[in-house]
Amino acid sequence: ASDHEDFIGSGSGTLAVFPGEGEYITQIVSFRGLLIVWKFPVGMFLVDTTSPNIANWKVSRLSNTIGGASAAGASIIEGDVIFMDSSGNFHLVSAVDEFGNLGVNNVSTQTGMDGFIRDEANLSLINKVRSVFYPAKGQAHFSLPRVGTTVNTLRILVDFNIRGRGRFSSSTRDTAECLFLKQDADGIPRITLGDDVGFVYNMDQDGRTKDGG
Repeated sequence: ASDHEDFIGSGSGTLAVFPGEGEYITQIVSFRGLLIVWKFPVGMFLVDTTSPNIANWKVSRLSNTIGGASAAGASIIEGDVIFMDSSGNFHLVSAVDEFGNLGVNNVSTQTGMDGFIRDEANLSLINKVRSVFYPAKGQAHFSLPRVGTTVNTLRILVDFNIRGRGRFSSSTRDTAECLFLKQDADGIPRITLGDDVGFVYNMDQDGRTKDGG
């Protein structure tokens, strides 16, 4: 407890997260005093870490039918978490009443986006999904391979500027093997992507050309 870089000393230990369910843990996100744990292909669990006494931490199952797509397939947005499951559907993990009481909403089905993903995405490589939340625009960006490709040439944007619903759009212009935020000259974190051949691009720029061409 006195050294957060010491994982083997006094007070350290492990928590079993429903062993035997799912193939492996694919992602863990800390959210409002909880650890949200996704397994692949199915399994979603909560680790309640709100107690200062580690002995009181507990693990509970949130879903045994929904799992996480990849190690970077979930992003914390404003007051929530959006993630892609192993079937290519988008979900929000929404706080309903109080910590530990969470519900799961299928955003892509509500908006009719599920059919587009089935037709356009290479779901056999769903484990390559990358995501990042772009606070300056209130958008979550996801990238994944298109049908017939093995690199992330499909980028899906979910806009949360209208409360209570997500608006979807997509782009196939860029290859986004990684997505992250980088501060611009004004100190604003801007959406940035890295492609499959070593180039990094600053996105959301005033100019409409790519790399000046």
